[in-house]
Amino acid sequence: MISPAAAIRTCFLVAGVTLSLLLLSSNTEANGQNPAFAAGTAAMERGDYNQAVNRFDEAIGTDLTSAKSFVKRGECFFALKNFPLAVADFTAAINLEPRNAQIYLWRGKSLAKQGKHADAIRDFQQAVRLKPDLAEAHEAQGDSLDSQGDRRKASLAYGQALEQQPESAPLLVKRGRVFQQQGFTDKALNDFNSAIRLAPQFSTAYFNRGVVYNGIHRPEDAAADLNKSLQLAPGDAETMFERGRAHAGMKDPKKAITDYTEALQIYPRTSKYLYQRAKAWQQLSEYDKALGDYQDAITYAPDELIAAQYYLARAFCYHAMGKDVLANSDIENATRIDTGLPRHIKFDDGDPTDDQRTGGSDQSTRGHRRRGAN
Repeated sequence: MISPAAAIRTCFLVAGVTLSLLLLSSNTEANGQNPAFAAGTAAMERGDYNQAVNRFDEAIGTDLTSAKSFVKRGECFFALKNFPLAVADFTAAINLEPRNAQIYLWRGKSLAKQGKHADAIRDFQQAVRLKPDLAEAHEAQGDSLDSQGDRRKASLAYGQALEQQPESAPLLVKRGRVFQQQGFTDKALNDFNSAIRLAPQFSTAYFNRGVVYNGIHRPEDAAADLNKSLQLAPGDAETMFERGRAHAGMKDPKKAITDYTEALQIYPRTSKYLYQRAKAWQQLSEYDKALGDYQDAITYAPDELIAAQYYLARAFCYHAMGKDVLANSDIENATRIDTGLPRHIKFDDGDPTDDQRTGGSDQSTRGHRRRGAN
């Protein structure tokens, strides 16, 4: 026979256990009701990623089997640019949900941010195997392939993304740019034209089409596109530089110098800007100014082969000044650095670095900003 006091204690014990179970249940992720997870999500929406990480720490502490808490914390680390920790969280989530395409996409993006493009591509490929219509994964794969220099495969990846999003102007610009880099000018122009039709205020599309026009000796068309790009996005150094090249192509070195100078005010140590301004000064017979820019271009050249091009251009400037000893010294420097150059360069044959002979400096488009995703 249970005494009344024992019965009361038993009731309180059962009630306490029940309450504890209810509280534990409320701290799990069942039906998405975990308060720590909800608080982390709210902090993310406010942009308070450090606070969100703390809340997701709590959510993970109560349930190590929930992939979505790892994913959300990984997204926070990604926003905080802590890509190694993001990869760790996405890997934990993949172990829990190995058939979730979005998690592979997130991990691939985090790997790509660390320059680990081969690993990133494997994740993007797995993402599209699991979800073939995941356009963002195709696009991200294209970006990593482009970074690796595989333009052909990059264009194919962008094409697959465009199958899912055929009216995406940024995707068209990205594919157009890799077409351009492969020398497929017509395909590039088609993509840029389509991007402009879809998004008439998209400055990046006008910029990239202007670069193509510069490369195929259509400086008037290039200048028109680059003017439009600057109207839409004022103060962009690379666009001013390309417009300077267009003015140079129209035989207007003074306007070219103005554009190069404005670009240099933003990025004063950019060797290709200095190099092209030097050539414009040289066209105006302002040889001392040209020599100053050539010297700075050589100093800031990103690699020796580009420096060799600048030595060669300066040699022709020295020759125009009647300083053939210095000119020959620069030719020796250029041919020593770049063994692919002819051993005997004749001044009477003209400057081989001249834009009108070569279709643009090697530095005219190398490394220009990739604006397709902006």
